[in-house]
Amino acid sequence: MSSDIDSTVDEVEFLPKSRPTFLTVLCILTFIVSAYSIIRNVRALFKTKSFDEEGWRGIMDQVEDAVRDSDPQSAKFVEGILDAMSSYMHLSIEYSKLLIGISLVVALLSAFGAYLMYQLKGSGFKIYVAAKVIGIVVPLAIFSFNTIALANAVFAIIIGGIFVILYATQRKYMT
Repeated sequence: MSSDIDSTVDEVEFLPKSRPTFLTVLCILTFIVSAYSIIRNVRALFKTKSFDEEGWRGIMDQVEDAVRDSDPQSAKFVEGILDAMSSYMHLSIEYSKLLIGISLVVALLSAFGAYLMYQLKGSGFKIYVAAKVIGIVVPLAIFSFNTIALANAVFAIIIGGIFVILYATQRKYMT
């Protein structure tokens, strides 16, 4: 009787782990988003970007004219947003190659982390989380906590955070 139990235990230990469907879906979603990001960023490397100062000034003048008759608090708010957008665009163009490079690294690390998790390797989770942190911290450092950069970071924290939490629920299946 004891030998029957031992042989059953030995057989169970050698059965391959099965990947849960939910983990598979998460990984596939990550592969798709990462592939899209890689394609988009590679294309962006070959685009020439410049800041049309005159065109931007025209837009700002039109907005200022539109809010001139509104209350001073609203006008000041709109002016602050326009200044933040202008600064964000200038820095985006100035650091475009670095930002594209960071985006590529984040996409590649995310995909690699998802691939490892797809293979049920727990190290993939750490790589995935590191990619999400890099994708939030580096742009914030470049943009010096600009309002627009903060809004982008909040969005990335929400979406990335949801995926990190969802992946964390699947860690029990990884070695």
